[in-house]
Amino acid sequence: MYKHRENSGSSPTDLGSSRRGPRNTTRSSSQTRASSTTTMRQYNTSSGQNSYDIQTPSPSTNPVRRLAAQILTGARSVSTRSASPICERASEYPFPARDTVSPEPLEDLKHNWIGTTAFFCHNQTWMRYVCDNYLSFLSHVHVSLVYQDLDEGLLFDSELTVYGKTMILRLVSDGLDTDDATIISILHLLISELGGLNEDVFNLHQEGLATCLRNSRAGLSSNVETFMTLVMLTFAISRGRPESAELTPRPSAEAWSDTASPMSPLSTPLENISRLYRGCSAGTSEIMNNMQKCTHIFLARWNQVGGTQRGPGNCELQLQNIYSRLLSLPSTNADLARDWIYESCRLAALIYCRSLVHGTSFADSANTVYTGAPGPRSDTLLSALHDAIGKTDVQNCWGLDLSGVFLWVTLIGAAASWSLEVPWSETTLQSLPWMRKCFALYAVRAAVSVPFEHAGTTILALRTMLQVRRCLAVKSGQTIAQ
Repeated sequence: MYKHRENSGSSPTDLGSSRRGPRNTTRSSSQTRASSTTTMRQYNTSSGQNSYDIQTPSPSTNPVRRLAAQILTGARSVSTRSASPICERASEYPFPARDTVSPEPLEDLKHNWIGTTAFFCHNQTWMRYVCDNYLSFLSHVHVSLVYQDLDEGLLFDSELTVYGKTMILRLVSDGLDTDDATIISILHLLISELGGLNEDVFNLHQEGLATCLRNSRAGLSSNVETFMTLVMLTFAISRGRPESAELTPRPSAEAWSDTASPMSPLSTPLENISRLYRGCSAGTSEIMNNMQKCTHIFLARWNQVGGTQRGPGNCELQLQNIYSRLLSLPSTNADLARDWIYESCRLAALIYCRSLVHGTSFADSANTVYTGAPGPRSDTLLSALHDAIGKTDVQNCWGLDLSGVFLWVTLIGAAASWSLEVPWSETTLQSLPWMRKCFALYAVRAAVSVPFEHAGTTILALRTMLQVRRCLAVKSGQTIAQ
């Protein structure tokens, strides 16, 4: 097991005061955000120019926060493993007085939580399995707060999220266990740090996860293996890393399913294209069909014997024709009935297809100037994509039928926004941490939102995206970070 280096110098109250400030002030490099794991998070930005809000709402204003606050407060009275100092200082968390009444029994709160949230738990059986263990239950509450922060536009963790994270860190560090609950909890911690600014913290959790797996004698349950594989493959794509076979034990589906699994632009072209028209507009369906063809043509060329770039002489022409058609598609800004799912797919397709045609990274293509926004303002494709997807139902990942499309769109945004090797403009650089956090956490939510019976196809889609990215790296002379 691993030990976390903890920063216990700040109380949750201190954390709250350190992150509040006027909307139009500039956050200098000396202004830091306390982290409950290692070093202070630092971020230079002009908060007035970004879409997120640096204010933390009161825990009582949101049902999820209110219930989570009751659970975390009630948890300090439960004797488990070893007492946590942060639990003993629970009064330092700035709950309003009306929220500090004697908490309900933790078991009742757990049943209430299961009945009111389905986050990361697409069926009641898996939800109850996660929440049946004290540690994994609390970590589920914590990671749900991470997404609540995201949905409310917070770049940094709210005080309640920090409070929960510190509790989980201490329980994991003191437990010295290698069971399913510990693995799930570390995965939740990794998710919570995915949008963070300190790679060392993320790497520390990942090393701890690998250590737990090596020391485990009983092995993992099938569902935990699946959950871990989905999460770690999404991490690899988002962060520009290779797949770790140790951390992704679940095999992919042997073939794409035309009938049951969510549709994906990463699948082979469907024989029955009428299914593409289920749940979305004709324009969106046409983009998906073209991206399936694009993926198939690109990989077919690169999967020739010997792994060379040789292939059918018309491959480049076919890709170029698809790209030309994409360039001619109208923006939804020109339509009175704004279809932001269509617009998100169109912008993601422009980034994706340009990279496949020119053999360049998603970041390079995403940095292309985009002039389709209303008014005189020009933007990058990445910023336009982030704005468009933010106007859709990101919490629901566009529904089950389109969740695979949503996953593809967010993976492109995550992979593009993680790179600092392209000459981003100053405006984009200021917004990049927020866009990176949004895209990456959206992608994780989409990857794990599919029922386990369809997980094999989702894993196949993720590995297909990794293969596309590897081919692009080879063609552009880049190397995948280890």
